[in-house]
Amino acid sequence: MRPRLISAAFLVWSVIAAAWLTRGGLASSAASEAIPPAPQALFNDYANVVPAATAAKLNRELEHYQWKTSNKIVVVVYPRMQSGASIEQYTLRMARAWNLARETGGNSAALFVFVAEHKTRLRVSGGLEGVLPRAVARRIVDDRITPLLDRGDYARALTAGVNAILAAAGARGGERGATFELQLIWGTDDSTSPNPKHKPVEPDIRDKLMALPLKWSHYFEVKRRRFVVPVHGARMETVSKRCAMEVTSLGGARVEVCLFDRGKKLVNRSQDLPRGELLVLGGNAPNATAWLVILRRIR
Repeated sequence: MRPRLISAAFLVWSVIAAAWLTRGGLASSAASEAIPPAPQALFNDYANVVPAATAAKLNRELEHYQWKTSNKIVVVVYPRMQSGASIEQYTLRMARAWNLARETGGNSAALFVFVAEHKTRLRVSGGLEGVLPRAVARRIVDDRITPLLDRGDYARALTAGVNAILAAAGARGGERGATFELQLIWGTDDSTSPNPKHKPVEPDIRDKLMALPLKWSHYFEVKRRRFVVPVHGARMETVSKRCAMEVTSLGGARVEVCLFDRGKKLVNRSQDLPRGELLVLGGNAPNATAWLVILRRIR
């Protein structure tokens, strides 16, 4: 029995020692990470990679946007990360430490650039997530900023990034974005709808639907909603309890439309959608009726 008691005691002390070492390791890891102080300006080049005149101009544009909207967009460029964590976790802790969201009632965005690691991250919170969802933020970083950073052209990269962020946020004069109308339509061969709240679609909508290769003879409107998508921005709209649509403006008449069913992407279509034209998703289902989602550009 004595050897078993010794083994048990040894096991207990091993667990205690492991916990103590783990706690010490975590503390050491946390201590090795440095959170820089909150930036004083809106455009902050701590790596000295952007000409002073360009930095001052971008800072003025961000200040003007904040004055107009009370939303805050911050750009910070650092020589390197002061953390062994991922850029996602490190920038999250930085944003929380700076209380950016609290300062603006939750409406804020921060663009982080770390020169040595060649890493960039755009974090968005609060109301700005409506015009700067993750897909748009990722597209701005991947398409507008990173290609120029890879060439070492920080001035053009950050100018393009700030311009794209402000355009998506609806801050550019003359770029108010496009107004769309979303309709949920029920197609059927029955001349009446079992739900009296569902009215027949307008004649011009019906004529356009009848001109399409759909097999239904009657269409009833279940839901209608209008919304604005900023230039080079995106908007997510709820279609039904299980269905949602994301509309992204690609400039001009070009749009990208994604339809989701319980979070799973069903349709991803990119095309020109001039004013007054319809984009119809859904249609010839094998059953007796079909749900259609119609997107129409109003202006």
